[in-house]
Amino acid sequence: MTTTLGIDLAPEPAATTVCLVGWAAGGASVDVLAAGEHEGRALDDDHLLELLDAAAKAGLAAPFDAAGAADRGPGARCAQLLAALAGRRGAATASRDGSGLVVAVDPDAALAALTEGVAPRAAPPQDVVPSPLEALLAGLGPEFVVRPAHRALAAAEPAALRALTCALVARAARLGLTVPPPDVAALRQALVDGWTHAPVPGAVARLCAPAG
Repeated sequence: MTTTLGIDLAPEPAATTVCLVGWAAGGASVDVLAAGEHEGRALDDDHLLELLDAAAKAGLAAPFDAAGAADRGPGARCAQLLAALAGRRGAATASRDGSGLVVAVDPDAALAALTEGVAPRAAPPQDVVPSPLEALLAGLGPEFVVRPAHRALAAAEPAALRALTCALVARAARLGLTVPPPDVAALRQALVDGWTHAPVPGAVARLCAPAG
C-alpha cells in the first residue's frame, strides 16, 4: 500500500487541514481527514514533516513562488516547510517543480478538472445539482472508500475538501496523470517558482489503478 498526503496549508496550524489516502491494488480509502490537529497534536511544521515522511507523494495548496514566500500568509509557511523538508531529506525531495515529494496544487481548479463530465452515481432529483464532493466520489467509483465522518467533514468544510483534492492530485502526479511543464524554459522556471499540477482529462477514473 502507498499513501498520498494532501495539505491545505494555512498560516496557522489551527487552520491547516490534512488528508491521508491509502492506495492498494484496485482500491483506496481516506485514512485521515483532520482539521487543526491530528492524533491530539497541532498541525505545526514538525507534525507536517512527519506526515510527509510517511507519504509517497504529497499535494500542497499554498503558493510556491518567491512572491508568495515574501508574504505573511500560506506562502511564507510553505517556503519554511519546503526548506525544512530539503534540510531533512535533501533538496531534490523539495523540488518546486513537483519532481520530488511535493507538488503544488490549486485545489479549486483541480477539483473542477477531476469532476468535469462526471455523472452522479444516482440520478439527483430534478433541478438539484450534485455537489462537487458527490461528483468527485462518483468519478472515483465504489473502489474509493470514505467513512461517513470523513464524508461529512468534506461536505461541510471547504478546507477538508481542498485537502482531499490535494491528496488526489498527489496520486495523479505519481501516476503521471498531471500536466507537466510544456518545455525546457517552463521547467527551468518551475524549479524557481513552482509548477501547479493539474489533472489530465479523465484522470479521476484512473486513480485507483495500481501504481507503476
